[in-house]
Amino acid sequence: MDTAAPLSTYRVQLAPTFDFTRASRVCGYLRALGISHVYLSPCLAAAHGSPHGYDVEDHSRVNPELGGEEGFDALCRAIRESGLGLILDVVPNHMAVGTRANRWWWDVLSNGRASRYAGHFDIRWDVPDTDLRNRVLVPILGAELECCLQAREIQLCRRGNEIFVRYFDHELPVSAASLMALPHAGGAAASAPSATRRDDNCPPGAAAAAGAGRPVGGDAAEETSDDSLQRINSDPGLLRRFLDLQHYRLAFWRHAHRELNYRRFFDIHQLAGIRVEDDEVFAAVHERVLRWVREGRVDGLRIDHPDGLRDPTAYLRRLRNAAPTTWIVVEKILARGETLNPEWPVEGTTGYEFLNRVSGLFVDPDGRRPLTAFYREFTGQTADYEDVVRAKKMQVLTHLFVSEMSHLTDLLQGIHRR
Repeated sequence: MDTAAPLSTYRVQLAPTFDFTRASRVCGYLRALGISHVYLSPCLAAAHGSPHGYDVEDHSRVNPELGGEEGFDALCRAIRESGLGLILDVVPNHMAVGTRANRWWWDVLSNGRASRYAGHFDIRWDVPDTDLRNRVLVPILGAELECCLQAREIQLCRRGNEIFVRYFDHELPVSAASLMALPHAGGAAASAPSATRRDDNCPPGAAAAAGAGRPVGGDAAEETSDDSLQRINSDPGLLRRFLDLQHYRLAFWRHAHRELNYRRFFDIHQLAGIRVEDDEVFAAVHERVLRWVREGRVDGLRIDHPDGLRDPTAYLRRLRNAAPTTWIVVEKILARGETLNPEWPVEGTTGYEFLNRVSGLFVDPDGRRPLTAFYREFTGQTADYEDVVRAKKMQVLTHLFVSEMSHLTDLLQGIHRR
């Protein structure tokens, strides 16, 4: 690999309070420090107000809160004029799914398995729980669903010719079938919501294609009167039956650890895992970044948590083929004695293990015994470090990752039955 390694990098953390314009103003200063490359945090469209940018909602747009396309262009010019290079942070593992700004996720909630984007996310549709099968768990409620319904916290709302579900600041789409079950304008009552069922056999992409370019429900939304919405909103039972027709299931947030049926980033259910191993998903996620590489704006890529992917080696090989002369490093936390997979076509890690060794130079080893004795006396804890690590790992598996462990168990049982 003919790649030019940076001499030194400086991390620039972008945020709405420190956007492209403000980053441009420090380029000369960084050059004077002896920095060779600016290491820039993710800059694609992220969740509103994101202080870090790792919660990307749209890979096709530059984050407007940072200055958008124009601001990024100006920053690139400032970087080059200062004689600096640019290393960009890339997030291939997950996306933020908290708002309608993520059009992939919104379409999945609207159309379920029929969505053209259903395969973009790691969703387990065929779960043992029949109430969740062919639906997506949305654990955003502050209490159990029945309590929220009785408190009238969940309501059907209208904006123009669109009808949607609102729970405080959260908005969720409604399925076309559920709208057809509502009483329409002029007092003509359709069948009760409980009489309609979600169409789980609809071929993938059919519903999305039918509703492309218009709000879900179309004519049904326009024909639904405000009186009909008020009737549903005033009756928790009717609203509950209407929600049962959706391609998602609202749930108390505490249920996420035990019932979640999509892959997430660690235990953060607002960050859903994406199937970047799929050709279409890979292309969509990297289109902007690889264009900047080809244009010579970006000299290096820092890949965020590649070991969360289904096949990190295949992903990194595909990325290397798309950017053969680009300097690529991965955020891989190496345990003591662990080495980076030699099959990964990258220049190395971001250097946590090196930083740990450097930090050790500032620690006096003679202080270990008195500090350990004081800690044990103060806390009453006498377990060895290795025992604590194992116990905490087991705690994470049995408390935070119950749904993931259940999925692995189901997979193993399926293999055994073969």
